[in-house]
Amino acid sequence: MTKDNVSILNKIKSTIDKNERRQDNLGIISGISGIMIFRFLLSRLLESEEEFEKAKSLISEGLKKINNGYNDPSYGNGITGFFWALQFLEENNIIEIETDDFFSQAEDFIYEVMVTNIEKKNYDFLHGAIGYGVFFIKRYKTTKDAVLKRKYRSIINELISFLDNSKIENQKGFMWESSQESDIENETNIDLGLAHGVPSILYFLCLVYEEGVANEKTSRLIKGTYSYILSTKNVSKNIISLFPTYQYASQTKEEHLSRLGWCYGDIGIGLSLLKTAEVTKNTELEKEAISILIHSSKRRDLKENSVLDAGLCHGAYGLFHIYGKLFHKTSQKAFKESSEYWKKIGDNMAKFDENQDIYYPIHLGERNWSKPFSLLEGMVGIGLSIISHSTNYEIEWDECLFI
Repeated sequence: MTKDNVSILNKIKSTIDKNERRQDNLGIISGISGIMIFRFLLSRLLESEEEFEKAKSLISEGLKKINNGYNDPSYGNGITGFFWALQFLEENNIIEIETDDFFSQAEDFIYEVMVTNIEKKNYDFLHGAIGYGVFFIKRYKTTKDAVLKRKYRSIINELISFLDNSKIENQKGFMWESSQESDIENETNIDLGLAHGVPSILYFLCLVYEEGVANEKTSRLIKGTYSYILSTKNVSKNIISLFPTYQYASQTKEEHLSRLGWCYGDIGIGLSLLKTAEVTKNTELEKEAISILIHSSKRRDLKENSVLDAGLCHGAYGLFHIYGKLFHKTSQKAFKESSEYWKKIGDNMAKFDENQDIYYPIHLGERNWSKPFSLLEGMVGIGLSIISHSTNYEIEWDECLFI
């Protein structure tokens, strides 16, 4: 690990030490779960018992919040994300916890919330049914209890059936209606972002397929979904992005250009297609996915690509991390070059406050700029990206974001 990266990690740790209590949420993207994962992985990297104890204390804090009435159930902000993080840490032999007993009382509550979200057609990855499905997939994969395995299999099957019954189908394939209202009367919005849209559904279907659950139905849904996604690809030669942010469910082709980031655009679509190629052993789709991602890696203009801050979601460190991981996986030189480029950009975005504490401001559109400490948008995610790079992507914490 370079001296510069050690210095950045120590500065991030120092700032988090002073601001950790500002995180009121429990979940992965904007809660103490992200800080908990960061502290545990940092303790391994630095061989720090003190940091390990700080991480353990966050487990107690999370449980205390739940016992005191904390009731946000979501994966992104709430209880499901906290439980996913504990299962992830146990799975990677970072902590020891009897998860089968630990989760027993909360799982029925999480299931009920998942069903409610399905009935409302809220399939959102971070805040809806897919997030709850991700938790149950993790439990299905890790439990050794045959009774629980059957229970989780039944829950996952139920979610797959709902996805099958609620899909919109045309000659291009399968899609799902966005919760965001269309700006055109009698039109249905189709969200094409990995954070909230069809690519996250595709990625989830692949996780289900990997575990051998509802294979025939899941395989059919996977094929129809990636076929639809590929049909939205822009064909104009001089277009900045290959894929739009969203599209209408009608046959009308709209060129809604997308930014360069994890949340929306070519990268998220490329990641979901690459995952699909891996689990289905589709070599042609793998070539297409890598081609899409290489195209994205050549986009460097900050303003043109809306790279205005440093965080994982749509910032420079997110690009550093994703392209670094892609180089580790594919050995494509374009990914290495792009990862190094965005690391330099991200490093230059660091600021220091009046106490000389490091922070990375995030752009919130026309509202203002803020100093977030979260995994998705703030310095926790930035720190985790540096840890991954420094440990050759040994522990894949980023599976929480479908990377």
